[in-house]
Amino acid sequence: MQLLTAKLAAKDLSALKKLMLRPGFVQEWNSLDALAAGFAKVLLAKENSTASTSFKLFMSYDPELFYGLGLRAQIRP
Repeated sequence: MQLLTAKLAAKDLSALKKLMLRPGFVQEWNSLDALAAGFAKVLLAKENSTASTSFKLFMSYDPELFYGLGLRAQIRP
């Protein structure tokens, strides 16, 4: 949703979020960016620099965070 709505005006984005039917979706949507930023910090930490620890880290996190990292790279310069 972030990628689809990245160019919307704040007013339009707010109106769209009010139309969402599934409870909790907007909260998940809003928190994805912060969670992805936290995951990026953990991933880039010195103790996770080896392939094996990075693999274990990737396997322990929710896959949506990887999408969030990709979106952050695409939406924000």
